[in-house]
Amino acid sequence: MKFIDIHFYNFSPKFKQPIMTPKTTMTQRKTLVIGLVDEQGKEWFGEANVFETNWYYKETIIDVKHAISQWFCSIKNQTFTRFEEVIAWLDKLNDKPAARATLIMAIYPIFHTLPTFNVPTVQTINGDFNERVLNLNDTARLKLKWSSDILEQVHMIRTIYPDVPMSIDANQTLTEANIPTLNALGKEEIAYIEEPFEDLRLMGDKGMLPPIAIDESATSLERILQLIHTYPISVVVLKPFRLGGIDRALSAMTYLQDKGLKVVIGGMYETALSRYFTALISIHGDFAGDVTPHGYYFEHDLCETSGQLQQGELKFEPPQIDRQLLEPY
Repeated sequence: MKFIDIHFYNFSPKFKQPIMTPKTTMTQRKTLVIGLVDEQGKEWFGEANVFETNWYYKETIIDVKHAISQWFCSIKNQTFTRFEEVIAWLDKLNDKPAARATLIMAIYPIFHTLPTFNVPTVQTINGDFNERVLNLNDTARLKLKWSSDILEQVHMIRTIYPDVPMSIDANQTLTEANIPTLNALGKEEIAYIEEPFEDLRLMGDKGMLPPIAIDESATSLERILQLIHTYPISVVVLKPFRLGGIDRALSAMTYLQDKGLKVVIGGMYETALSRYFTALISIHGDFAGDVTPHGYYFEHDLCETSGQLQQGELKFEPPQIDRQLLEPY
């Protein structure tokens, strides 16, 4: 097969509730979508998980578009017969992992049959606590964003739902002043807290802390191994776009689990296309992955088949893109 053309699209769904983190507030999720066109005229889609600015990650939408454009020029009209042949060319983007991850999402289905499958539900509470906390039945994991009310929120959830696993995302925003709260949370049954400190040295000798997970720091397998050797880390959140795609994320997961680490697959306010692939590899994690139901974040999404809630689980079918929602970039 050959790739004869590439299209770039914009999809900007509006969040049902504004997304508020310590670093930014978002009302829309501007998303870059690519379409690789083969010699039969079929278009294969990939979604970039980066943002317009580098508030979360070094690569941005413009960076990914530029890297993919250059890569496509180098492979246009070349013949590929095996997945491994394309992978060899994708490795030219090792220094642009988000761009590589976008391409692997489009290329993987060409050589693999995508399954229909179910995963357990995870809910994220971010600025809408009172609305979300009343509907946690069948939730396999609850993800709380750090706030000044975090201890009270945990107590309330434990009262209503004593058995639901909880993780907390702090986005590297905590300081020494937050240690007493962390010690109090260490007495609760918290699955893990993601990235409490920007300076990981603050993890040392701070009393009873919840299990610590790295997320933003997990930028490569080499970096992860360095950190777990140095600091008391027990959980690793793997985001495929940071590692270069779903193939790299699966390899890293197997390696870390063999070393006794727990692994969870993380998402990044994804639209339906990317969410399918996140859910697909999350099956192999030690905790339910960051996979939300269809319609959780957006009123309108790229397809209707990614994460329909059925009998307490999320059903995923191979993505069928609604092309009417795509605008030329």
